[in-house]
Amino acid sequence: MVQNHMDILMPKLHDICLAIINEVKNLRSAVSCAAMATLGDMYVHLQRAMDSEVEGTARVLLHKASEANTFIRQGANFALGHMVQSCTPTRVMNALLVGGLR
Repeated sequence: MVQNHMDILMPKLHDICLAIINEVKNLRSAVSCAAMATLGDMYVHLQRAMDSEVEGTARVLLHKASEANTFIRQGANFALGHMVQSCTPTRVMNALLVGGLR
């Protein structure tokens, strides 16, 4: 959807990111991993358009990256890697610093 329907997503990007953040926090690992993969896809396809959402999404991904479950950690690291590659470096660095402190 992100790749083919950006025009539909862009006006509601913040609301969509908030919904995905809630799903990343889901206790079911399959739901959480699917949400993290979705964030990774959003970073890849929307790139700098995701700059305004980097801080909120980085915070939840950093939290998930610290969990004991390897499957969850890999999903979080995958999404964080896409964030680092696709968004503005200064925004990413700030989000990682702020998110890592909380």
